[in-house]
Amino acid sequence: ELSSSLLPLPYKEPSQTLFSLMGFCVDAGRRMASITDMQVGDSNQNAAVGTTIALLEKGSSVMSAIHKRLHYSQKLEFQLLAKGFAEFLPDEYPYDVPGETRKIKRKDFDDRIDILPVSDPNIFSVAQRITMAQTELQLAQSAPQMHNMHEAYRRMYEAIGVRDIDGLLTSQDIDKPKDPTSENAQALDGSQLKAFAGQQHDAHILSHLLFGLSPVIATMPNVGIIIQKHVFDHITKKAEEWVEAELFKQYGTDPDQLVSPLQREAMVALKCAEFMQEVKAKQDELSGANQPQPPDPLIELKKQEIAQAGQRDQLNAQTDQQRLSFDQQREQNDMAVDQAKLQQNEQLAMAKLDQAMLKASQQGGPNAR
Repeated sequence: ELSSSLLPLPYKEPSQTLFSLMGFCVDAGRRMASITDMQVGDSNQNAAVGTTIALLEKGSSVMSAIHKRLHYSQKLEFQLLAKGFAEFLPDEYPYDVPGETRKIKRKDFDDRIDILPVSDPNIFSVAQRITMAQTELQLAQSAPQMHNMHEAYRRMYEAIGVRDIDGLLTSQDIDKPKDPTSENAQALDGSQLKAFAGQQHDAHILSHLLFGLSPVIATMPNVGIIIQKHVFDHITKKAEEWVEAELFKQYGTDPDQLVSPLQREAMVALKCAEFMQEVKAKQDELSGANQPQPPDPLIELKKQEIAQAGQRDQLNAQTDQQRLSFDQQREQNDMAVDQAKLQQNEQLAMAKLDQAMLKASQQGGPNAR
């Protein structure tokens, strides 16, 4: 029979022990390669920054190494291409782009120019880029006075792939000069301000000082800090422009007679101190610090109490002095009376003695005869 000619192979199917051995080998290989599975979507948003970075580096060690090697190999390839272009490219090679025609030259690839990649080999995935941007945003939020929050949010939006970022964030054109009113409005939004050379620094400083006296700024200390920093920038720019003008008057454009950077910085520092005094005097004038303040009713009441207490003490001293004088006069009178009594008693005693002696002499007269 045909069935008797067919025999099953003497091999067993994969057992559970073999499956467990395969899992053990995979885990051992992961530990050896330092691979850690990290679920980016299930990560804790409130986790510490150091913990997040440690998990990210641990889980991406192998992929980061592969990405760095690819980055290095592509760098070598670019160097070979640049070397080939420098040797075999024509002096001028034209190429067309939409709207115009351009040319590239062979000397652009000589040894005077280095071709360097601008990519970052440490970031190889979108998840890693998002995690790093989120970490930067958390650090910026923990100390907003030390960071540019606008740039932190822009980098976060760029990491997650948002296209119309300018439609979400408020505009911050700090690279263009603006009038002081627009700068005050930007300061209310928390935007950073920048001073430029050639501006009317005195007008900007006066406008910002007047804006700083507004009652609204008293409730917004962060805006006051931005305004104060911007005033300092204007003072620095004004001092630098003054020093440049003075050096040009004294030395002209002769490079052999120019002062050293240290001397230039010293001159700028002196002018900054002078301009700071002017700004401080102007601020005191605007705030009314130099004007006489109305007297405080409580202080005036205290002054009256002190004056009344002084008068009362003076009257008490006069009364005590009069009482002392009266006591001294009474003692003198008592002494005079006592002395008069003593003299009178002595006179009476002398009169009695004289009478006694006269009587004695009268009685002894006949016996004596």
